[in-house]
Amino acid sequence: MDEGFRFEEYLRLARTDPEFRARLRAAPAAALAERGVSLAAGVDVRLAEDTAEVRHFVLPPNPNVQLADSGLDAVSGGSSVTWSSSGSYGFI
Repeated sequence: MDEGFRFEEYLRLARTDPEFRARLRAAPAAALAERGVSLAAGVDVRLAEDTAEVRHFVLPPNPNVQLADSGLDAVSGGSSVTWSSSGSYGFI
């Protein structure tokens, strides 16, 4: 994912801008692209929305799984886990 990815900014925007939130729900990759986020070819973005009854726990990729060359090409941009002071997190 693009080095300029600002998780906190997009999270705040999703909380305060109903139109952005709706676009994010409908097409997460397209909504992020509108904000200048570029994704490697073949990368899929999925949205999981917490509710009062449901919480999501996102696991990072298994470090013991060997990827084929095509899989390595797809993830060669790296990844990171982002935590916010409000307890929100994201895996990028």
